[in-house]
Amino acid sequence: MKRRTFIKNSALFSALISMGHIPCYARRDTNRPRNIFTEPPAIEPITGILPEFDPPTYPPVTAGEWQLKYNLIRWHEIQANGLPLNIDDGHLLVQREGSPTAGHYRINRRMGLPVWGFRGSQTCILEAELQAQGSAESLRNWTVTTFHHEPGLNTPEQPDSRITIEGSYNGSHVRLLRENALLSEWSLSGPLIASWAIPELLLSNTLDRSTPFHFTMLEEGFRLRRSQQLVYEGAIEFETAAGKVAFDSWLQTGTGILPIHWITDQQACPQIMTHSALNWLLSN
Repeated sequence: MKRRTFIKNSALFSALISMGHIPCYARRDTNRPRNIFTEPPAIEPITGILPEFDPPTYPPVTAGEWQLKYNLIRWHEIQANGLPLNIDDGHLLVQREGSPTAGHYRINRRMGLPVWGFRGSQTCILEAELQAQGSAESLRNWTVTTFHHEPGLNTPEQPDSRITIEGSYNGSHVRLLRENALLSEWSLSGPLIASWAIPELLLSNTLDRSTPFHFTMLEEGFRLRRSQQLVYEGAIEFETAAGKVAFDSWLQTGTGILPIHWITDQQACPQIMTHSALNWLLSN
């Protein structure tokens, strides 16, 4: 990046932070009073909707075969009361079938496509199928299709909006195809894990709480996020519609992402995922 562009972008990003337009994550400075609106940092982007969130109760969910549905909660801006304006912007359904060491995933996501100055001007639909193997849920093959619909109910698919990407990983090489044409390829070692598969890692209770788990994350079926690590932060409590509830918090950090917090209940099921502007709240 050229020096002039770097300075310009850095100044813009700093200005947005100072105006409260980007949620930031940091450990608390113990020399100042606690800010109840942004701490613990794991819940900062969703404190505007937490008073309405009633943690679902459900039969025991175990690793291997499960189905989880999340509401997609968008962080929009800081309101006059200091809380973020949270908008329900769609849903995400994640299904896993198979054995604990050989998983087949089906993903369906429906959300508003952000357009500057507007909300929900288009609906973006993502459908995916993934094959994972091993205790680390490392990907082997996947297909991801996205397409857009025009505004309104029961509107037709937007022409020329459909994109399908196929990927494979053999343990040392990642290969992406679009319409049978080579899109990208990379050398890689270690587990390659889709963001949608991390709930299985948490549900399986195979992660060592005292040792960071290292991996590469696949986003949206085509973006690699290298040098990721998932660490146990500890127990946290916060107010919900059901009163004060205790959870466990896992922190994911790494190259190319803002910090991600996975907030699990007493069954190790992720009820909340926070990641700055777009977050998940378990609905079923």
